[in-house]
Amino acid sequence: MTSISTPDLQSLYTVQRFENVTGDQDKQNDLILCFPSAINPIKCLSKTVIFFGGDVQNYPEIMSQHRTNNLYLHWNLESTARILAKRFEDSLIIVVKPKEMLLNTFSIYSNFVEFDQDGIPMLFTYTNSNGLTHLSKLYSKALELYQNRQACDLDKSSEKSDTRPVIGCSAELSVSFVGFSKGCVPLNQILFEVATKPLSPETSDFVSKIKSVYWLDAGHNGREDTWITSEFVLQKIASTMIELFVHITPYQIKDINRPWIGKEQRKFIQKLKAFKANVTETRHHFDEPGSLDLHFSILTEF
Repeated sequence: MTSISTPDLQSLYTVQRFENVTGDQDKQNDLILCFPSAINPIKCLSKTVIFFGGDVQNYPEIMSQHRTNNLYLHWNLESTARILAKRFEDSLIIVVKPKEMLLNTFSIYSNFVEFDQDGIPMLFTYTNSNGLTHLSKLYSKALELYQNRQACDLDKSSEKSDTRPVIGCSAELSVSFVGFSKGCVPLNQILFEVATKPLSPETSDFVSKIKSVYWLDAGHNGREDTWITSEFVLQKIASTMIELFVHITPYQIKDINRPWIGKEQRKFIQKLKAFKANVTETRHHFDEPGSLDLHFSILTEF
């Protein structure tokens, strides 16, 4: 497997970690921001992309020390942020790290969804259902952190004539969601809340910025609710006319040990189309056996 985090990507996109960023009710998540570097010709950002990663994906130094996850080091969260920055060129990338990585492998997004003791998400309930509010607050904090970074760069540029700061147009930023694998768990919970909960002025403003949603090979270790199948929720989502993009591989959809994933995904697509949603489905590698390598490769192919 070739390395994804090439020198070109590293030089063109700056990655910065922010640990323990507080959102709703003192809940905290690490955030990784990725944006064009000073040498990048892109000087104005028009979009933000909020990304939720899957199992295995972690900081590179943690993955490199794991006996099996080091095989997938190329897909660490920082490299993935740069991949997304290249894919969405004029965007600020916001990676939301799970609150916990069970055994340094399994993503536990418990600030968005309640999980049981086995790490199985308990989706589509009103218990601990403040994921949307939490994300809205994290988003505001991320913009603040980004703007502070830009202000520091401007101060430095006044002293060094060869520095070319990136200027963000934060007031005009739209929002896209991208969930990969287990990362579709918080994504689905947030959309459930958008459809079923009264929105505060803050969350309403945040929701109004959402222009597109990407599901990348959704999956988790539970036996249901990998995909949204509620007609009420899907009709609400369809009515927003947000652009919806679904990318799948055989790794999840054709897993004979988890047949419910494929069944739910088909219902998800069928119902959205019946409700005239703006949805596009793309199948990847369906002429090949499902594998973890092909599962991860969807991050560069969608």
